[in-house]
Amino acid sequence: MTLTDAANQHKMIDKHGRLLGLHINVLKLMQTLEQIQQTVIKLKQEVADDEVNEFPEAKVRYGDCLYKGKGVEQNFSEALKYFEKAAEDNIKVAMYNVGNMNYYGTGCAKNNEKAIYYMKLAAYNDYDPAIKFCKDYNF
Repeated sequence: MTLTDAANQHKMIDKHGRLLGLHINVLKLMQTLEQIQQTVIKLKQEVADDEVNEFPEAKVRYGDCLYKGKGVEQNFSEALKYFEKAAEDNIKVAMYNVGNMNYYGTGCAKNNEKAIYYMKLAAYNDYDPAIKFCKDYNF
């Protein structure tokens, strides 16, 4: 679409006198953004699953997508697997997430031993939320 076509489309109005072209462009933009989001999610998963493991933070990012259901179906147990892999790579937030999920039994059976281990590990690595959690729960 040329700039002139886009400008003309923006000036289009419906039978009620409302701008029609703007609505069409907003819908197209939303579809494009959704496609971009799906591509980004797929790339996060590919990088997270990469055997070379050059970007261990990708495991946390993809795990977060799974945990929150951002761009993918929410899946706590699958998110936990990615967080555990990232925790093995010394990613502090992943250690905290694994501890938290095990403490509350999110995506797994509640496991206080594992929760305490990962929370203390994250706290030892100076992750402030883990330090606070350990103090609040007397770990």
